[in-house]
Amino acid sequence: LVRGLMKDRAEQYRETGPTRLSVGRHKAVQYEIRATVMGFKQRMLHTSVEGTHYTHQILLWTNDKNWDKQQSKFDKIVRSFREHKADAPPRRRAAGTVALKTVKARDGVTTLGVPTHYKDMPKLNAQAAIRQADVVKNVFLVTLTEPKSTVAHKTLQAYDGAVTELMRAAVKGAKFSPPKTLTINGMPALQRRLTGNAGGVNLSYLVTFLDGKGYYHQILIWTVASVWPQNEALFRRIAGTFKQIK
Repeated sequence: LVRGLMKDRAEQYRETGPTRLSVGRHKAVQYEIRATVMGFKQRMLHTSVEGTHYTHQILLWTNDKNWDKQQSKFDKIVRSFREHKADAPPRRRAAGTVALKTVKARDGVTTLGVPTHYKDMPKLNAQAAIRQADVVKNVFLVTLTEPKSTVAHKTLQAYDGAVTELMRAAVKGAKFSPPKTLTINGMPALQRRLTGNAGGVNLSYLVTFLDGKGYYHQILIWTVASVWPQNEALFRRIAGTFKQIK
């Protein structure tokens, strides 16, 4: 996720990795990045460390000419990293007290309620009808809408099965919880939790499929796995606001 944001802002972006290592007894993944930033050629070392309750990002960089001199120093700096506070992070506001705003899909078919500080993030998914993010807290969401006339699946269960298989192929070590049957604003829905690894980062997703009038819908909301417990109730509340308006 961090590298994706960097990629959007840099030119001639290239990355090598992931390299898996241990940092302070925690699992970590590391990428070497080359990019041109504001006209200057930069070399970066990006390390993501999966702590006890936190995911840590370490970014070290220098200009291209100094890379060979700095590389060993960067490695020592990364390996010196320690997580001293292993306590769980402070509790967040209860999901029901977070103010939501209504976002209308680009195709005008649906709406979704999201926290007021979420921002539109078009590069999350070019095909998504709604794409929102809280980049600071590593929370991302997209919705997708498909006319039933364009898919072969005749039931919500069949649609759920086909799409989850595609997700299983895209997310390393993907594990789905059993589907929960519910109704969201009059639409039958199936909801699951997906856990797995993407880009070297352990993630947790709330995946919801809905059977609308003439459409099937998907809601995907995800974050790093270590902060799922603090976000689950809010994610379920967000999914529960989904409406088809035409």
